[in-house]
Amino acid sequence: MSMHRLFAEQLRCATDANGQVQLAKLGELVSAAYEASDRDRQRMTEARANTHGQVEEDLLRTREFLDTIVDNIPIAVFAKCAKDSRYILLNRAGEDYYGLPREQMLGRTPEEVFPADVARMVNEQDRRVVASGMPMFLEEHLLEVGVKGHDRVINSRKMLITDAAGEPQYLVGVIEDVTERITTQERISHLAHHDALTDLPNRSAFNAALSERLERAQKASTSFAVLSLDLDRFKEVNDVFGHPVGDMLMRAAAGRLAAESDGGFVARIGGDEFMILMPDDVCREDVLALGERLVEAIGNETRGRRLSLPCRLERRYRDLSG
Repeated sequence: MSMHRLFAEQLRCATDANGQVQLAKLGELVSAAYEASDRDRQRMTEARANTHGQVEEDLLRTREFLDTIVDNIPIAVFAKCAKDSRYILLNRAGEDYYGLPREQMLGRTPEEVFPADVARMVNEQDRRVVASGMPMFLEEHLLEVGVKGHDRVINSRKMLITDAAGEPQYLVGVIEDVTERITTQERISHLAHHDALTDLPNRSAFNAALSERLERAQKASTSFAVLSLDLDRFKEVNDVFGHPVGDMLMRAAAGRLAAESDGGFVARIGGDEFMILMPDDVCREDVLALGERLVEAIGNETRGRRLSLPCRLERRYRDLSG
């Protein structure tokens, strides 16, 4: 209700039946109205204060929630002042990555934390990000600093955060250790192209190498040779001495073939069969001589293992010319 309407209502209430205004009663009504107004203002003030306090409390809970998330992210996260590269945030994974508690890093510059050469590199990266305003992504590079050594492979990202005026404010970075992932990928790729027992290239790898060699020989009109070998009566070795001994013999034979093949591409293509892709332009006489040496080498290996059942190499030679 407006002040004019409120005063008119109070005046009506203070007027008696004869039209006389009772000043005392009017004073009481006005006084009561001011008290009510004061109470309303107080309630509004308290409501605003409570609302502001609730907002502050909600913001505090949100900050604590975000801090908890950042601190428990399983990759290193850091933030630095864009002006001088001083560290202002480091999560737990960052502590593990650098091998330092955050108390020894926060408030310090790279020169105060890292060796001089590493500090120069870090500062140069920071300057480039601040100057360009563009994020920096470094994929699958070797670890420069930290307690895990230089054999770790990491992905790192660094980006600039500006204030409302567009001025550089923070540098935020993340560092992800991808060594296990890369190792797993390499291991899967290795298993796809190598024999599980002997670790020699398998049939798939040999076929790919042979196709590439044939294509190269046709283009250059050169020749090459392929040597095919298998262990005679190898099944009897497994039957008489058992598969563990047979596996040991197969690994020994593979190792001797790889060592004695004069740089040839040695593959186990299955069972007791091996293929050797010889270097370019090798002559037939050299291939035949190598075959004889391999027969002798495998025979010596077998006798060295004290197997009473003899093993013999069956030889097949073929020259492939472009």
